[in-house]
Amino acid sequence: RDEMSEMWINYYDIFVRNAFGNFFDILKEVTYSPVMGWYLTHVLSSSFDWDGNMPNENYAREVMQLFTIGLFHLNKDGTPKLDASGKKRETYSNRHILSFAKVFTGFINQAPRMNAEFTIGNNYIDPMGLHAPFHDVYPKPDLHGNFIGDGYPLCSDPPPPQSFLEQGAKYYRRTDGGDTALSLGAGSALSQALCGPQGKCGSLYTVTLRETLACSGSECSA
Repeated sequence: RDEMSEMWINYYDIFVRNAFGNFFDILKEVTYSPVMGWYLTHVLSSSFDWDGNMPNENYAREVMQLFTIGLFHLNKDGTPKLDASGKKRETYSNRHILSFAKVFTGFINQAPRMNAEFTIGNNYIDPMGLHAPFHDVYPKPDLHGNFIGDGYPLCSDPPPPQSFLEQGAKYYRRTDGGDTALSLGAGSALSQALCGPQGKCGSLYTVTLRETLACSGSECSA
């Protein structure tokens, strides 16, 4: 059908743009594609809190079964891994599908862009948008028992005082400047941690604090 030509060419262009890119970017664009949202019906899927219905499971199932990990764990040579009883080890269960379906809630089509060739009522060109009231806001466990987003910093609230001195704080060496620097005294525990055992500041590209340090001088009011 002529009116669908632009829609399918636009979808094909996802793979043209990312031919020399990475799989993550392809998967993200496919997820937001209005064509995929229509085909695997996750467009307009909403949370149970919104309408009392469970979220649509189609895309959550296919993104694992067809697009990424497949049905069974595999060895490096492509043969299936077996459990203690000799059965193939499944990569996911229905419980995982139900959980992942909550991730793909809130997608809506963008407003249509009227033009001379416009003959259908929905916008199948622009990436889908997110409608916050439709989205499931609760934590969602991944395949390993962790929660999606656990590895991201919580930036909505200001960090507690002196959190930069706590165990696990990570520092990266920067040469572009631009930010106000905190001057560290020679006797500062943080200065010693950043400069290494030889006292050569700048020799380490990254430093992760192995323990919580006591503040010194201007650090105590930062």
